[in-house]
Amino acid sequence: MADKRGPNTKSTRQRARAKNRGQRTVVATGTTVRRWVRRADPASWWPWGLLPLVGLLLLAVVGVAQCAPNDIEAQVAANVKQQLHDAGYPWANVVADGQEVVVKGTPYEPVSEALIESVARASLGDTMLGELVCPTEVRVALSTPQKPLPGKPRSATVKPVKPPPAARHHNFRFDATADTVTLTGEVPSEAVKRAVEAEAKKKFTTVTNQLRVSNATAMAGYPLAYRRALAVLDTLDSGFASWSAGVLNVEGIIAKEQQAPTRALFNASAKAPKLGTIKLLVKEELDQCDKEFADVLTRSTILFATGSAKIKPQSQVVLKALADIAKHCPGTLVVEGHTDNVGDAKANRVLSLNRANAVKAALEALQLAGSRLETAGYGADRPVGSNNTAAGRAKNRRIEVRIKRH
Repeated sequence: MADKRGPNTKSTRQRARAKNRGQRTVVATGTTVRRWVRRADPASWWPWGLLPLVGLLLLAVVGVAQCAPNDIEAQVAANVKQQLHDAGYPWANVVADGQEVVVKGTPYEPVSEALIESVARASLGDTMLGELVCPTEVRVALSTPQKPLPGKPRSATVKPVKPPPAARHHNFRFDATADTVTLTGEVPSEAVKRAVEAEAKKKFTTVTNQLRVSNATAMAGYPLAYRRALAVLDTLDSGFASWSAGVLNVEGIIAKEQQAPTRALFNASAKAPKLGTIKLLVKEELDQCDKEFADVLTRSTILFATGSAKIKPQSQVVLKALADIAKHCPGTLVVEGHTDNVGDAKANRVLSLNRANAVKAALEALQLAGSRLETAGYGADRPVGSNNTAAGRAKNRRIEVRIKRH
């Protein structure tokens, strides 16, 4: 008789329970064998264990975003305030917005706002790149000095402060050659000395800092002057910048294509100190002049009486050729005297200098300005030939003329 059990039969319930338990079961129905196997779909992988690290990273980013600006502002304000305090302005209050600062306060007596700005700009702060100048912009907003009422002494909580010495000029000279610069002159404080050196190291590989600390207040414009001086020197082959009596001057040698940009940099009006003159000599022109001098003196020699600085008459042709070249060449000429090694070394140096001076006098007689001529005597120190042969010694007894290089 056929099985007429409904859907809730025992075999149906067994299959359901087995399926729910995830078990494998075999149910026989008549001669047919059915197998029920539950296979769960594999779940996709997710790095749940990294969620805590991601959360910490987000917290760190938020913390830095909230705290870093405040830390920078606090550090800048503290450094500038300390700089002003050390300079004799303990009443100064500093408010920072990033690296822009505002100096406020009520001085004990009238003081130049330009002087306060100059002192504030010189403050340094620690950064990932070392000690650098803190504020990028400085504004000064001082109140009118408070005077005590007649007969009423100043509050006991306010200590009398000795007024700082009057501001004065601090002269400097920076000499640069290739990637080397030497700093000489005066700075008002150790902080400013470090600031000048830090600025120089941004532009030159080798910095020799011979600046002297005066512990006096510099006239306004000093920070602008040293920054402009270093920026211009960085574009020269060689040269110097001098800040004297509050005026900046530059002289140097430069490649022809760099001449116009360097003049524009020197004369830029934005944040400029008081500017004097810039004198630039084009390197390619100087090289050509030196070659022309050398060619003339290689073909012909200036002759002197033996052991004497008296020029022989037949040398006038050579001297005239040198004067003609010098008249179309720029800059200062250096006349160098050289001898062989015969005789006393000291006497040879004196003789070589006397011969150089004799050539200078001869060129002046040919209408060359004496202010354009310098002399040097090297004796036998710079031979160009062997002193062991007559021909070599003859080469070493010579005069050389070249353009002075800074």
